[in-house]
Amino acid sequence: MFERARATIARMIAPAPMKRGIEAAGLGNRFGGNPTVPRVGAATLGAGGTVRDRARHVTLNDPLAANALSIYQTALSGSGVSLASGHPDAGVRREIDDAFRSWSERNDFAAHQSGAVQALVRDGEHVEIMGIGDDGNLSLQPVPAELLDASLTRELGNGRYIAGGVEFDGRNRPIGYHISPQRPTDLFAGYAPPVRFDRADTLHVFRPLGPDQPRGLSWFAPVLLPLHELGQTLDALGVTAKIQAMLTAFLVDQNGTAMGNPFGDGQQAGDLLNVSLEPGTVRVLPSGWDVRFSTPAQMQQSIEFAALSIRTLAAGLQIPEFLFSGDMRGANYSSMRSALVQFRTHVETIQYITLIPNYHARIFRRWLTLAVLSGTLDFADFEANRDDYFRCEWYPPAFPWVDPEKDIRAEALAVENGFKSRRQVVAERGYDIERLDAEIAADRAREQSMGIAFGATKPTKPETPPTEDKSNG
Repeated sequence: MFERARATIARMIAPAPMKRGIEAAGLGNRFGGNPTVPRVGAATLGAGGTVRDRARHVTLNDPLAANALSIYQTALSGSGVSLASGHPDAGVRREIDDAFRSWSERNDFAAHQSGAVQALVRDGEHVEIMGIGDDGNLSLQPVPAELLDASLTRELGNGRYIAGGVEFDGRNRPIGYHISPQRPTDLFAGYAPPVRFDRADTLHVFRPLGPDQPRGLSWFAPVLLPLHELGQTLDALGVTAKIQAMLTAFLVDQNGTAMGNPFGDGQQAGDLLNVSLEPGTVRVLPSGWDVRFSTPAQMQQSIEFAALSIRTLAAGLQIPEFLFSGDMRGANYSSMRSALVQFRTHVETIQYITLIPNYHARIFRRWLTLAVLSGTLDFADFEANRDDYFRCEWYPPAFPWVDPEKDIRAEALAVENGFKSRRQVVAERGYDIERLDAEIAADRAREQSMGIAFGATKPTKPETPPTEDKSNG
């Protein structure tokens, strides 16, 4: 008896069981137990795989999630981020830009950028191996995130260790990646010992949530549970709408005596219960009978709740609500511009802090080094002046505004007042300024030779000497 009472008291005062800190990878009640995130690195490492798989599911099956992924792909990469060499010599700049553009077109670099953004947003991380192609230039091989062996975690000695397939040195810096080999055509997961790739040859891009985070976490993690609940709500609304469309009616015997008894006209109650309503039908019910139509719960409150849920999901993904839902009814010019300014700032932060330093810049440095070593580019002073050759600017596609005319005027004013260069404006639109200027000069020369003009361009006419005034006086 005493032991039983002590066990009961111990259960009563025992702390609540710990639950997984990242709810998108957990089970059970959303706020049950005592959810905590003691260390971001451990939490993301333990939950990353489950969240990634669920994020892939919703982006393939849920229209809102698929739209959110498409929005980020378009905003972060679009048709491709453009390179502009920053070498002090104009001739070298042009040579580097032309060679990199040629390599990008041959290797479909824009598609690689789009795939990297898709993996970064959906999976939380992107892995890509930089190799050497048959021509001696750079080749890129994307790797699915699950092939970076998350189960491989162990100590290596001398301060070195592996966490989730990522190898670190004694100063907690990544120095290698252990990737399981797999063919794209494999239908079933198999096992093969992971292969180590040096960090210099591997791109691992993710948005860190803390300093101790070895792997990335899907950007859909904060919204997976609300997205699932919204899907269930919309399914229930669809069933409700179907029931309302049926116009179900119930015949009620108010006296409780007519069931099974014949009516005066010989009609049975069972016949009356099988009646149906068709357009233009007028029926007279016998005495003592009433008809009541089904009144399912009104949908208006549910629709308002669904709209609130969509706004919450948009906030969790940091996407303007009218873009996320596609509903423009509540948007006007001012609200759209304000939301787009915030979203543009958010996107530019990701581009210049996460993507360009860890993806584009490293690819350019490796490409330029291999291009010089393979003889594609001939720069005798490359080794002595690497910093000059590696200097460059990256220009993501221009972010279109609601009013493009005002956008162009703002760009022109920025250039006119020295806040921006024409080179930067042209590069943001995906063009090379030297090639653009050459085309403009050629167009104007042709127009002038033919005596035609478009816009502000006017043909130059030869000046005629002034006539002499031969009048007397």
